[in-house]
Amino acid sequence: MMSRLLSGIEAGWNKIRLFAFNNRTIFELLFLFLYTAEQLILVWLVSRWNLQGQELLNWVSYFALIVLFTFGLHKLIMESRIKMLEQEIANLGMQYWLAEHKSKELSEEYVNLKKAYNNINKRMGRYLNLNGIHKQKT
Repeated sequence: MMSRLLSGIEAGWNKIRLFAFNNRTIFELLFLFLYTAEQLILVWLVSRWNLQGQELLNWVSYFALIVLFTFGLHKLIMESRIKMLEQEIANLGMQYWLAEHKSKELSEEYVNLKKAYNNINKRMGRYLNLNGIHKQKT
């Protein structure tokens, strides 16, 4: 039962991370709207209920806690996004290194094949000249 719950939480968290990774602007706007909504709610509560004194201080404290939680969640998701970007950069770096290594190998192989071709061409030329066989021009 608990493992199912944790698996569900993990799946949800991974979806949020992936969404934040792929849609950074939308995600940032979502949090801006959330911060704005929290502030509007505080202003509405203060003006609607005419809060003063200790009651006002309590509500401002609750508001601060909610904003800090929202900020922490925003920070956590964005750091997770950054980690995904760092992993992608590391993967791309490895792919680049492998491609560069393969390119050097192919270049060396090309040089070796060119040398072998030239050697064979020279030998064939000597063989043809020694045996009195001449190439016909077409």
